[in-house]
Amino acid sequence: MKNFIHLIIVVLIIFTACQPKPKQPAFNSGNYNDDLSPAMKDSVTNEILELTTNWAKAHSNKDADKAIELWDNSPDLMFAENGVFFPSRDSIYSYLKSFYQSASSMDLQWKQRVVIPLSINAATMSGYFHAKAVFKTGDIFDINSMFTGVFVRKNNKWVMIHGHESFK
Repeated sequence: MKNFIHLIIVVLIIFTACQPKPKQPAFNSGNYNDDLSPAMKDSVTNEILELTTNWAKAHSNKDADKAIELWDNSPDLMFAENGVFFPSRDSIYSYLKSFYQSASSMDLQWKQRVVIPLSINAATMSGYFHAKAVFKTGDIFDINSMFTGVFVRKNNKWVMIHGHESFK
């Protein structure tokens, strides 16, 4: 009887080992749709790169009116910088104006950006930049900053709806 039980266990092990592996479940992509043509992906990527290049130029020129164009102007906007949450576009604008007024010079240069088009009207971007501000007091703010954002096209214009920046 003991040998019979061992035989059944061995047969079950062999049977189980010989079964085909179950199929991996398909990646749950939510609303992500990867049916964009290469030309559409290039177009979305270039538009986000242009938007963020213009933001960097506005930052370097201390132009809050141009820099604020990066952010959405709806209650859906979520943005945080180094642990500080900005509850609205107006709060970001006020911060930028104050920061720019206290600086005598600014320079912001993107070092790397990666755009991932999610649809013809949505994309993510991650990257990092170097920024240096010289304040009227003589103090220098010299940072390397990591940046992530979710961008959507609204009224034929790209805006960031969700973003985070952290620097050291």
